[in-house]
This record gives sequence, C-alpha cells and structure tokens, in this order.
Amino acid sequence: MLSKLFRSTPKWQSPKAQKRIEAIAALRPELDTDGFILTQLARSDSEPSVRREAVARLHDLDTVTQIQKRDLDAGVRDAATQRLQELLAGKGPHCPDVATRCALLARLGNTPTLLYLIREAEPIEVRLAAVSHLQDELCLLETAQQASAASVRQAAAERITTPKMLEELAAHARQKDKAVYRIVKTRLDALHETGRQAERQHERAEALCASMEAHARAAMNPLYAARTESLRQ
Repeated sequence: MLSKLFRSTPKWQSPKAQKRIEAIAALRPELDTDGFILTQLARSDSEPSVRREAVARLHDLDTVTQIQKRDLDAGVRDAATQRLQELLAGKGPHCPDVATRCALLARLGNTPTLLYLIREAEPIEVRLAAVSHLQDELCLLETAQQASAASVRQAAAERITTPKMLEELAAHARQKDKAVYRIVKTRLDALHETGRQAERQHERAEALCASMEAHARAAMNPLYAARTESLRQ
C-alpha cells in the first residue's frame, strides 16, 4: 500500500532535491499548470538549489523580480537577476513583449541590469529605454563613448549634464563620432552662455548696489526723490 502511494507522488514533490530538480527540467513554463508548479518551487522550496533551477525557467517578470529582491539566498537572487536580464533583453522563447519590458525598466533601478540591456537587448527600443533610466553619469559617459549603436550613444550623450564629463566626451568624440560631438558641443555652448548670463547679471547687481549706496550718502537735492525711484525700479 505504501509503495503504491510513493509511486503516485509527482516527481516535483519528491523528498529528494535532485529529483525535484530533474522534474523542473521536464516542466513547460508556457503551460498554466507547469508554470504554477515552477512558481511554487522558485518561491518556497526548502532547497536553494531547487529554487535556483526553478527561477531560471520562469518567464513571468513580476515573479522573477520579487524573487530577486526577497529570496534569502544570494545564489537564488543571482539566478533571478540573470533570468530577469534574459527576459528583459528578449533572449530565448517566452519573453514578454517590448512594451511590457520597457514598462518594467521604470521601476527597476538596477544599474548592472540596465547596462546589460544597453549592451544586449533587442530590439533597439529596449536599449534606448534602458539608457533613459540610467542615472549614473559615469556609466552614461562610457555608454556614449562605447555603445555599438549610434542611437544609443547619442541618447546617452543627451543625458549627461556635468560640464567636466561633457568636455571629456567632446574630446573623445571630436574625431570619432560627429553626431555625439554635435550634441555635446551644443550642450556645452548652452552651459557656457548660461554662465555668462549669470556673470553679467551678477555684475549688474553689484553696480546697482554700489549706485544705491552712493545715492544714500548723497546730499538731498531736488532730484533726490526721482533718482531714488529710478534706482528702486
């Protein structure tokens, strides 16, 4: 009686971790039932090795993201990160559509994953979306200098705001990437003009303050009130 009971137990429910791992390889994540089993194993199996194998087969972005953030085992989190990158990059079957992938990037906030997508993702729209959410200007500078796609280099250049980095990129791109150089040169010219305007405004304010101080020390005369009003305006 007991032997029949054990033989009827699904392999994925075996008390042996290796048997559960073997079962994972045979599951088809595109099927609702198998997908549910994989999700359960990835989230709650007692063995990290089983959870790692299960998460590597999942194709639901939200589930993989949750496991990446919450699993207590570093190896499982690493496996979830790798699987998340594959799904977002469009590598392999059962990846979400482009719109879904791009939408997730807005709440990803993970620089290594964004850099991976900038290098590897297809189609190009996903790479550009990754650039739009990248905050680290050193990474943006590297992307603007080294990305294989011209549109990605240009998008990265558009997001750099630090003058020193813009000057470094301008020096790099001057002879190598005319489109990026034009973007950077335009931004630097605008920054320099803003600086000149601020300096002119500061000089004008200092001159006005000096005039007001001098007028305050001046003797009263018929034009004193008119001069006061002129300075006030």
